[in-house]
Amino acid sequence: MRTVDERPAEVQKTEAHHRAFWHSRRGMLELEFQLVPFARDCFASLSDEDKDIYVRLLDHEDWEIFDWLQGREVAKDPQVRAMVARIIEFNRIPRGPL
Repeated sequence: MRTVDERPAEVQKTEAHHRAFWHSRRGMLELEFQLVPFARDCFASLSDEDKDIYVRLLDHEDWEIFDWLQGREVAKDPQVRAMVARIIEFNRIPRGPL
């Protein structure tokens, strides 16, 4: 029987992307409109370090993330702050529905 670490890297990457996508689904629709497209379109192309930062961002409360994305507050962690800036920049380009 294989352990998690023995699975092919591509399977692990796909599962990480799937988890990030579903964790981007939040209780606040306005937040979902910003996070879900980013996770869908950008997560797979992020470096491993940036993927970890994105997952760390998702560990925060909805209201915190929303305030960061709206520019009302600033994340204390500089890496999370940089990821927030990437998400904001990504969302400046008009896209279709989720």
